[in-house]
Amino acid sequence: MAEEDFADLLEEYHDAIDSFILLNKGLGSLNRDKGVAEITKTFASKGLKLRYGRWTRQEKQLLHANFEEFVKNNEDEIGNPVDFVNASDEKARVNEVRRLKNDLNFYRHVSKKLFRERVVIVNHVKHELDPLAVSNHQRYTVEDLHLLKSLVDRHGRKWKVISQEMGRSQVSLQSAHRNFFLHEGYDRKAPTAKHERRLIKQMQKHFPDTDFTCELVSDVPWNDIANKIGFMHGKYLCTFWESKVKYLDDEGKLRLRNLPRKIPFKLMRKFVKHIAKQRPTHFDSLDWAHYYRMLCGHVAGVITLKSLLSSLLRRYKLDANEMGLADAVDELKSRMKKVEKLGFQSIWEEIRAESVKFMRNERFHWALSPDLAHYVHDTPRMYVGYGEFIDHDISPSDIKSEPIEMDEVW
Repeated sequence: MAEEDFADLLEEYHDAIDSFILLNKGLGSLNRDKGVAEITKTFASKGLKLRYGRWTRQEKQLLHANFEEFVKNNEDEIGNPVDFVNASDEKARVNEVRRLKNDLNFYRHVSKKLFRERVVIVNHVKHELDPLAVSNHQRYTVEDLHLLKSLVDRHGRKWKVISQEMGRSQVSLQSAHRNFFLHEGYDRKAPTAKHERRLIKQMQKHFPDTDFTCELVSDVPWNDIANKIGFMHGKYLCTFWESKVKYLDDEGKLRLRNLPRKIPFKLMRKFVKHIAKQRPTHFDSLDWAHYYRMLCGHVAGVITLKSLLSSLLRRYKLDANEMGLADAVDELKSRMKKVEKLGFQSIWEEIRAESVKFMRNERFHWALSPDLAHYVHDTPRMYVGYGEFIDHDISPSDIKSEPIEMDEVW
């Protein structure tokens, strides 16, 4: 496509986007994005090919040069370039430029040179050329923290005022104040047992009647808890609590334990065996609270427990809808029993003997019998390396497999 034809098509594309946004102001963001995507698809069929992905150094240099030239030529009308870049709405920026005595809109003009969407260029200008946006991604120095502390002591939590004086966003300042001053010395990524015990004790003391193990954590008054015990903000406290396993021990006391990365295989078998006895017709017919107590300390909640059973059925290639949940769980129990009885090495020997008949100079080519195929999903991260496979036994050096304990599922 000729350069002039592409420029005309791109101009038409931008006009279509502007008209759609102008005529559909009341649409939600999701429907608006769908409409814009349809317009983009239509123009792509006409031959409009735009660039996406990472910006090259040449593109950044071209954008900077054009922006500096634009600001220099329209200094009186624009005023402060940061205010121009920081306009909250892209439409407002476009209208601002159109009011200037300029023949070309800056973003449209640059779009024709870079072959990128106007909104992408707008966001890139905001991110690259806005000092406030850049400073938000920089680390807080010791001087910055001292300044933040003094401003909070002087103005209180008036983050808008502090933001104007420090040149950082309000969200960034709130996070820094919370992280460095409210809970000094506390590592949120790896909370210690001391902090966990303190949190549990205080939550039980102030809210003895609250069920913190309920499935819907939104029912817990997190803001009230945060205000009373002085531990983080309510929203973060809820996230912190969800990231841990919450359960009641045999004495009915609230406990908190880190979620283990691996679930013992024997415990999984016990879980499936109990479900098989119930002969369930559908998931909701099971007493999930009972199984949750059985696996307490290993799953985060009832919803996770349901997902666990579904993942086990998929792992063994069992379709509960086709077979019926009761029959699928019975078959799952028998297969897991066979896995435990044979052991990992025996299963691997069967798979190796079966697969050697079909592999010829290929890295990944499994052609297993139906009886053995499902075990591939139960032996994690096994693979066959490069090697010439002929009609004789495979030597141990040809097979690469990571060791796995039978008391671990994955």
